[in-house]
Amino acid sequence: MTAAIGMALFERERSGEGQRIDCALLHTGLWVIGCDAVAALRDRHRIEAPVFTWPAPPDRLLRISAHLYNRPDDYRRLAQALTAELAA
Repeated sequence: MTAAIGMALFERERSGEGQRIDCALLHTGLWVIGCDAVAALRDRHRIEAPVFTWPAPPDRLLRISAHLYNRPDDYRRLAQALTAELAA
């Protein structure tokens, strides 16, 4: 998003014409907020999983990307770690 804005401003300065940026702000926000959850899982539980949270406490929705190579034990461990982090 920052790069797109920077390039649009650069182009406006160069050509004098404004630019249109088309970006889903919700997805950008989810990415930014999700970084905290990913860092907590990695640093405190040694789990690496893409997690996107939305909107903010106390209402929290999670989108967790799972893969076929994960085992049921992996999901149980992830659920325990998420429960601990969400209680914090």
